[in-house]
Amino acid sequence: MDDDLQNPPQEIAKLIEKAQAQEGYYLVIGRFATKQHSAVRRIGSTFVGWLNCKAFEVSDRLIFSNFRIVRRDVIDRVCQDNSFSPYVPGLLLKYSHRRTNVLVEHLPRFEGKSNYTWRKILRLVANILFNHSAIPLRYGAAFGFVVAGGSFLLSLYFLLAAMIRGTNAPGWASLVVLLSFFNGVLILLLSVIGEYLIRILREVGSQQSYEVREMVRG
Repeated sequence: MDDDLQNPPQEIAKLIEKAQAQEGYYLVIGRFATKQHSAVRRIGSTFVGWLNCKAFEVSDRLIFSNFRIVRRDVIDRVCQDNSFSPYVPGLLLKYSHRRTNVLVEHLPRFEGKSNYTWRKILRLVANILFNHSAIPLRYGAAFGFVVAGGSFLLSLYFLLAAMIRGTNAPGWASLVVLLSFFNGVLILLLSVIGEYLIRILREVGSQQSYEVREMVRG
């Protein structure tokens, strides 16, 4: 929880009650009924929450906040993670598979102001994108495939136009066709390399397929 008392201590009981429910949640996150943050903070939090779901492949419709309770075994797995530039909310999502929200109260700040600036938001976004996800590579590869396809179609168009209508500048159509075709091939190869990099990153940063939570001895 934050240390500015915007998370009332009496609301902790709601997190504990939800964590002890029969469903056996590993991560319970407080969802504020009404956020008492500035507009910059609200916009940044919403975007970072959406990015967390995309980067860590979370299908749950979670609302993210720093007011949360986590099982001890999840914390142990997070502490054992050796990733560069660790991002705690992302690691909690990575090592927990039953998550939920609980509605809690959020109070205005008693004094001072938030240090959550646009610069810190952008730094956090860059950390999530480049250290904990393959989103830039994935979208870059998709864009490369689209551009390569467009280049091939463009070269075909100029080739057919030169064959049907002819051209007033000899060699111009051949030059355009060759440049479009080979540039398309280069972009396509870069996209394929990007896909391989994504697979390598997933293999290097993959977590164990299972964790032993409890050992029962008869």
